[in-house]
Amino acid sequence: MSEALDISTKSSLETQQFVPIAPNQDPLHSIHNLPRVGRSIGWLVIFICLSGLSGIVFGIYMGFQEVFAARAHHTDIDLATVGAKMKNDSETPFVRTILGILQFIFVVPVIFFAAKFPGQSAFETLAIKKVPRNIVGRWLLYFAGFWIVSSGLLYFIHETESPFMQSLRGTRHFGLAVVIAVVAPIIEELIFRGYLYKAWRFTRLGYVGALTLISVLFSLIHVGQYHWPFLLFIFCFAILLGMAREKTGSVLIPMLFHAINNAIAAVLLIYLDVNIE
Repeated sequence: MSEALDISTKSSLETQQFVPIAPNQDPLHSIHNLPRVGRSIGWLVIFICLSGLSGIVFGIYMGFQEVFAARAHHTDIDLATVGAKMKNDSETPFVRTILGILQFIFVVPVIFFAAKFPGQSAFETLAIKKVPRNIVGRWLLYFAGFWIVSSGLLYFIHETESPFMQSLRGTRHFGLAVVIAVVAPIIEELIFRGYLYKAWRFTRLGYVGALTLISVLFSLIHVGQYHWPFLLFIFCFAILLGMAREKTGSVLIPMLFHAINNAIAAVLLIYLDVNIE
């Protein structure tokens, strides 16, 4: 009887040991250490607040700068004038670059802190892992097809350019281009396709629900910057990014696509003065 149990146990262990894990699945041990849904929403609020904090910090710096300048010239401080100047300065390429760098400094370390669990690194939680070259190449083809089709559709939809896009066009500011093409994709992908996707994918939402909800949220953070046709493009783009995250099991692929998309947009808009909306 004991010998039969030993054989049965050994057979069971061998079966578990050699069960293959699909390349698009997260390792089983990481599924047990998921960010809780309620906590993930709390962390999302914190991420958003930290992004806003960068603007507050830089606004305080600019305010003190105006105060010191007024004292140096022995002039009175006109709060209305100072406020108007700060608003105008906040829309310059230089200030937007500084704000993007501050957001990276404030937000990214906190994302990694929130994603670390006992026995599981933040890299595992956020799905920061390499993807085979053949899979990368295949998804690059999908991305290229999406970009060509969506660009063609946007070309035939005539819409006035948003004030945000107008403020970027033709600035030829390298720092701003880097923030748009590199900094923004890293921050946004770590939050949306990294932390939030891991928290919501294995809940009742499932794959489709998590993909849709995260894509909607991703589109909402861009409201006010773009008109509705471009917001629709952003939503569809977010769906593609989420699918790439699901099928490859890595956040690096959507991060790569996001960076390529933003880099193309930055070159066309900032350097070539092209209306891409």
